[in-house]
Amino acid sequence: MRKIYRELQFLFDDLSCHISKMEGFTKEELDNYHSQLFQNKISFTSKFASLEIMHHYTLDKCKVLPKTLENEKQKRIVLTETTLNINEVEAFFEAYLNAFYSLLQILAKFTPFFYKKDFPNIQMCNENFGSQIEFFRIKKDFPDEKFSTYMKNELYSWYKTLKEYRHAITHRSAIFVGFEQDDSIVFLKPPEGDETNYWFKKNKPSVRMVNYVNDSFQNLFKFLEFYVNHFRPKIEMSNRTKLIKKALDSQASKQS
Repeated sequence: MRKIYRELQFLFDDLSCHISKMEGFTKEELDNYHSQLFQNKISFTSKFASLEIMHHYTLDKCKVLPKTLENEKQKRIVLTETTLNINEVEAFFEAYLNAFYSLLQILAKFTPFFYKKDFPNIQMCNENFGSQIEFFRIKKDFPDEKFSTYMKNELYSWYKTLKEYRHAITHRSAIFVGFEQDDSIVFLKPPEGDETNYWFKKNKPSVRMVNYVNDSFQNLFKFLEFYVNHFRPKIEMSNRTKLIKKALDSQASKQS
């Protein structure tokens, strides 16, 4: 996973070099593009770190919580520590969803730049990842069919779920955390939209938190791996990137 992240960083750096060589744009336009790419890379780096940290903390607290509950139940005391752990799980999980969602919004800002040289007239949203998916779902004649097909077929379902959970938990609802009979941590699946009396209904669906966090994290890296492999051949590798990759490969060889 760290390798994919590193390759993304190289790709973003080389994209900036690629943009500087484009013809048909004014110096002011190119300077503006460089500024945007610089800002996007800083934001992506920060948000990626947040996502990794919250992924780790959420899973770690999910391991601790059942043990804390069992310990306090055996002692027959008020579940003070258990309640604190539940609050921490809820806080870390919400932060995980927000970091995940924000990371994709930042990635959406990079994507149009890969097409500026060859297809400068394409009007693609660069502010919202969901709007980009809709762009590819609706547009029938996009020149990059492979990327368009991937966005439509591979991303729509799990991004829709992420967006629903994130928006509901952040704006409309709370994370109701509980336990399965095998002590697995679950959260109630939030309602879609403003469903009336949802929380008073019986047998509301629940989601195993560890499974969702791990599966969503894997889905992200599958997408990022595709993203790098798809756009890397379109962007010439700079001498700086070549030197750094050579040094890293040499270092890895010595360590092994």
